[in-house]
Amino acid sequence: MSNIDEYLKVLDLPPRASSDEVKRAYRDLVKVWHPDRFTGDPSLQRKTQEKLKEINVAYDNIKACMKTSAAAELSYASEHDSSAADAYVLNLLDCILEILEKRLSGPEAGSLADKYGLTGDDTDTYEYLNRTVAAYFALNDGLLEDVAEEYDVDEKDIERFAIKMDIAAAMISGKSFSAAAKAFMVRDIAEPEMSGRFLIIAGRLLKVEACW
Repeated sequence: MSNIDEYLKVLDLPPRASSDEVKRAYRDLVKVWHPDRFTGDPSLQRKTQEKLKEINVAYDNIKACMKTSAAAELSYASEHDSSAADAYVLNLLDCILEILEKRLSGPEAGSLADKYGLTGDDTDTYEYLNRTVAAYFALNDGLLEDVAEEYDVDEKDIERFAIKMDIAAAMISGKSFSAAAKAFMVRDIAEPEMSGRFLIIAGRLLKVEACW
């Protein structure tokens, strides 16, 4: 039995439970075992404190395990051509960075959409990619769960993009791809995905973020 299965067992969950099932189980158990329910019995309250500590440790470890494996399970627009989707994301980032670097607004900013070809035949796919990138930029302002809900995207897609940016930052600072990927415990992001163009864009983004 793997470590994550042991932690899931603490939450009374079967192996391979979904993230939503984990959240629900955790919230329910916190309500059941909260020490404030047993203020009249100090001995029982101490026992519930220990149980709640065990539940919290299990939940934190499950979240960490799921975050590590998220990149190995998902890719952008899995039902569509990934190379087209990746190219679109890079064009979108280029457009956003030009707006930020030149401090453009209004019609000037709007005109860049045509310049970078930010339209596509598969409207739903490209709108989803737009929201995913927007959610990544919004991460500093809120929790992953809240941002994903606000932008109506999968948490794991935001995480995967954020991990790619972390790897890019490590590579820009001098690490090799393999060393950077190992540092972030990533197995499925391939070196070709970290193309020269992506690294250039990531470098520009880091400079812009430093000025925010």
